[in-house]
Amino acid sequence: MVKKSSVNEEKDVIKKNLLEVEGKKTEKSKDSSETKSVEEKQEKQEKQEKQRVKETALRKQTLSEKISQRTVQKPRFTTRLERRSKKYRFSAKLIERKRSYEIDEALELLKKTNYVKFDPTVEFHTKVLLEGFRTTVILPHGSGKEKRIAIFAGPLVKEKIAEIERGKIDFDIAIATPEAMRELARVAKILGPRGLMPSPKSGTVSENPEETAKEFQKGKIEVRADKGGALHQAIGKLSWPSEKLKENLLALLSALPQNKLGRLWLTTTMGPSIRIAKPEKAAK
Repeated sequence: MVKKSSVNEEKDVIKKNLLEVEGKKTEKSKDSSETKSVEEKQEKQEKQEKQRVKETALRKQTLSEKISQRTVQKPRFTTRLERRSKKYRFSAKLIERKRSYEIDEALELLKKTNYVKFDPTVEFHTKVLLEGFRTTVILPHGSGKEKRIAIFAGPLVKEKIAEIERGKIDFDIAIATPEAMRELARVAKILGPRGLMPSPKSGTVSENPEETAKEFQKGKIEVRADKGGALHQAIGKLSWPSEKLKENLLALLSALPQNKLGRLWLTTTMGPSIRIAKPEKAAK
């Protein structure tokens, strides 16, 4: 019996020892797995951090490249002439900007620099150093524009005024008798802003409106400067002979205050401007 108990005790001791060894092994494996998992996490974090650093560096680089491209591609300041079409710039090269041409030379140059397919209007431009300047002048050959004239006189005045109130304005010049001006006061707010209101200063108020209408048909025009003093007036078509254009221009200049004028310019529709000298005939 004693031997059997001792043998059992030895077996128990051996089992305990084995269990302890196995427990130590499992503990070691657990510790090693834990350490491995911690190391893997650290490696992942380091990789993620490196990736973030690379991405931020790339973002900064691309941002700096975009900024540099913007600064390089920034459009430079362009002059008014550079913004014009190629045909306009080519025509403008034929004109000496600092030179004042004689009228004959300027008219010939207008025809050389014309590049449009239609018949353009020849225009005169200047600045009048008088506030509210306006006058009338007869162009010997007209301005090249057909004028629609309305006469306000007699019993039909009220009917025509009613048409204006309804929005029907089919005329370019309104001529009225002094008696009709009282009735026209009703539509002064409509005609005034359009420059169509008859007035004694423009010669459109007359006791004989039929004769006045004939004068306007022959070439009588009202010349008026705007609030800034700028004056723009058509003097004919480019296809006209130069003599007719010159006569119209001289007639216009003779009606302007010579001592109160700025620079004188001639131009065509869509064409470059040509500076002209003050002619002796108009200056007298």
